[in-house]
Amino acid sequence: GYLRPHKGQIWAMGRAVEGMSVRDLARQMAFVPGTLTNQFDFTAYETVLTGRNPYIPAFQKEGPADREKARAAMDRLEVWDLRDAVASNLSAGERQRVAIARALCQDTPILLMDEPVSNLDIRHKGRALQVAKDLSREGKCVVSVLHDMDLAAVFADAVIIMKAGRVFAAVGGKGPGRARAVWLAVGGSACFAAFWLFHLLLYVYSFSDKEAALLKDYDRYISPYFLGWLLAGLCLLALEAERGERHRLAAGAAGVGVIGLAALVGLRGLPAAGFWHVNPTDAAVRQDVAQRAALVNPYLNWDDQVLLISQGDDATRWYYYGYELNAQLAYGFGGFGYEEGANNWVSTFMSLVTPKHDPWNEEFYGFQKEYPYTAECSQDDLVNFLRQKGYGYVLLDQSDKYIYYELGSLFDGPIPIDRADAAYLFRVADDGTTMTFEPVGEVQYVPQND
Repeated sequence: GYLRPHKGQIWAMGRAVEGMSVRDLARQMAFVPGTLTNQFDFTAYETVLTGRNPYIPAFQKEGPADREKARAAMDRLEVWDLRDAVASNLSAGERQRVAIARALCQDTPILLMDEPVSNLDIRHKGRALQVAKDLSREGKCVVSVLHDMDLAAVFADAVIIMKAGRVFAAVGGKGPGRARAVWLAVGGSACFAAFWLFHLLLYVYSFSDKEAALLKDYDRYISPYFLGWLLAGLCLLALEAERGERHRLAAGAAGVGVIGLAALVGLRGLPAAGFWHVNPTDAAVRQDVAQRAALVNPYLNWDDQVLLISQGDDATRWYYYGYELNAQLAYGFGGFGYEEGANNWVSTFMSLVTPKHDPWNEEFYGFQKEYPYTAECSQDDLVNFLRQKGYGYVLLDQSDKYIYYELGSLFDGPIPIDRADAAYLFRVADDGTTMTFEPVGEVQYVPQND
C-alpha cells in the first residue's frame, strides 16, 4: 500500500488498498523500515507514540490509553530505558528496536518489516523476531524481509525465497498444509473408489455366482474406513486453519451438533431413565434376548455350539445372543438348500423359508417374503447341514408356521406355531439314520413386564 502496483490490485482485510485513505491504511498495516529516519528531534518515546496518530483526531493529543500502548511496546522491545534519548542520536540497532516498537504501538492486523534486525546483535535479533512470532500467534499477519536464512527457518511459519524478483521456492505455511489435507482426502477417496471398483470387477468377471453372492456386500466393510479417512482429512484441514478460522469452524461444528441433537430429540423424544422412552426397539430386543439366554444358560457349557433359529431376524437378535449365551453361537447358511451342488454360503444367522419350487407352499408361506437374508431349507437340508457341522444344540428363538408344519417332526417336544414366548433349547440327537431335537430341561417362559 505504500507503493502503488504497476498492474493488478492489492487487497488487505477484504479491501483494495488503492481505495483506502492514508488513515485507514495506517490502521490496517504498520511498516518497519530498514532504517529509521526522523525529520524532527523526537525522543524515542515520542517516536513510538507517533504510532498512535492514525487513531487520534486532528488537533487532539494522545490519551492515557495511547501512552500505555507506547509504554507496553517499548517494554516489549526493551527500549523503555531509552525513552528520553533523542532518536536520531541512538545507535543503528537501537533505532531499529524503536522502529519495531512504534509498529507495535500502531496495533494493526498486518505488520510489514523490511530487514528489521539487520543492525541488531544476536540477542536482540532473537528477541525482536520472537516478538514478531508471538504477534503471529496472537492472530496478526507478520511479513518480514530477511537475508538471514537461519533466522527465517527458526522463526517463520512460512518462507518464500525470492530470486531476480520471482518466487524461487516456498516452504511451509498454511496454504501448503491445507493443500496436503485436501489431497489426503481426495487421494484417499480415489484409492477407496479404485478398491471398490477392483472388487466389483472381480465379482463380475472372476468369481462364480456363489462367491459373488457371498462378497457382493463387502462395500459395507469399506464404508467405515472411508468415512474415517474423510474425517481425518477434515481434522487436518481444521488444524491448518488460522486462529480465527478455527473459532468459526468450532462454532459451525457446534451449530451442526446442536441441530443434529435437536433433530434427534424431535424424532426420539426427550431422554428418560435407562433409555429413551420413545420407540426403544433395540433396548427392548436386547432385554428380551438377555432374559431368554438366562433361562437356557444353566444347561450350556462354553464349548457347546448352538444353532439359533430366529425367523425374520435381521441379525440383531443373533448378535445379541452372541453376547448373552454361555456357549458358542454357531454360523448358519444362506442360499438355496443344503444338498450336494446347492448354491449356498456361510451366514451369521438364518431365517428358514420354504423352497420356491413348491407353488402351494410359496403361497401358504407367502409371509416369509418379508424376511431379510433367508435360506431355502427343507427338513432334509437342515439335517444335512447339522450332520456336516456337528452342532450339538438348536435354540428356537422365534418360530412361524413353516417351522411348525414342515420341520416340526424333528422336534421331540412342543414348539409354538407363531412367535415364541419361551426359551426352547434342544439337544441334537443323531444316530446316523434319524435325527431328532430333544428338549433340554422344562420349557421356561419369558417373564412378562407389567
